[in-house]
Amino acid sequence: MPKFTVDDVREKMADPKLVRNVALVGASGSGKTSAVDCLGSQAGLLAEDKIGEALISHVRTDEREKGCSLKANVNSMIVDGMLLNVVDTPGHVDFSAETSVTMPLVDGALVIVNGGDSGSLGTTSRQVKDLVSWNVEPILFCNRLDVSLLVTRKSGQEIQWDAASLVDSFNDVLTSCPSGQDIVPSAASPKTGNVLFGSLAQGWAFSLPQIAAIYASKFGISVEKLAERMWGESYYNPRTKKWSQGSSEGSVHGFVQFAIDPIIKVLTACEAGELSKLEG
Repeated sequence: MPKFTVDDVREKMADPKLVRNVALVGASGSGKTSAVDCLGSQAGLLAEDKIGEALISHVRTDEREKGCSLKANVNSMIVDGMLLNVVDTPGHVDFSAETSVTMPLVDGALVIVNGGDSGSLGTTSRQVKDLVSWNVEPILFCNRLDVSLLVTRKSGQEIQWDAASLVDSFNDVLTSCPSGQDIVPSAASPKTGNVLFGSLAQGWAFSLPQIAAIYASKFGISVEKLAERMWGESYYNPRTKKWSQGSSEGSVHGFVQFAIDPIIKVLTACEAGELSKLEG
C-alpha cells in the first residue's frame, strides 16, 4: 500500500519547495526503470523484493512486451517528505525526442551509466549536454555493480578503475558544454556525494560520504575528510593502518578497502554458506 494519500500530494503541491521534478536519463538498459522501482519501494508502491521486476513505469503493453521504455513516463510519489515527479525516459536513440521534451520540465536529473563499462558515455553524452543547456544539473549514478561482482567477477581494484574512468568521462562532457549557462554544473566528485554507486535492479546504492560515516569515528576524523581519502590517489595499508598518497606495497585504494571489499566479503560468505561470518 502507498505510504501517502491524494491529500498528502495536494498538500505538497501547495508548497513548491517540497516538489521536485527529476528526470532519469541514460542509455537503453542502463537501469532507469529500476530506479523508479527503487523510489517506488520507499513510497510503498511495491515490495522491496519486486524491485527490478515490477517495472512500475512500464504502463504500456508494448513496453512490457519489449522490456524497455518507449515513451517518457511521469511517476509521482512522496519520498522523505518530498513530492517527486520522476520522469522515466527512453534510452534508445530512436526515441530521443521523448527524452528531449522532458528536459525543460525538470529541475534535476539522475544520469545512469553502466558501472562495469570503463569506456566513453556514448549517446549519454548528448543527453548530458542537453540537460546542461536547460540549466539542469545532473547527478551521476554508476549502476550495475552487481554484474561486475556476480557475472564478470571483477576485483575491487578493477571496479574502482571502471568507476574512476566513468567519472572522468562524465566530467569531460560537462567541461565541453557551452559556457554562458545560467547554472554552471558542478563536477562529479564521489568525495562530495554527487556520484552514487550500486545496483538499481537489486535495490541498493551508496555514496562515499555514507560509507565514510560508518568509519569516521574509528579513525577519529570527520566524515568529509575520510570521504576525501576514499577517492583520488589515497591508499590505506591494513597492516600498518596508515594512509599514503600513491600505491605502495600492501596498500589498498581507499574506495576498494572501505566500499567494495566489504561487499565482496559478504558475497563470498553468502556463496560459501558461511552466514555466521555476517553475524554481529
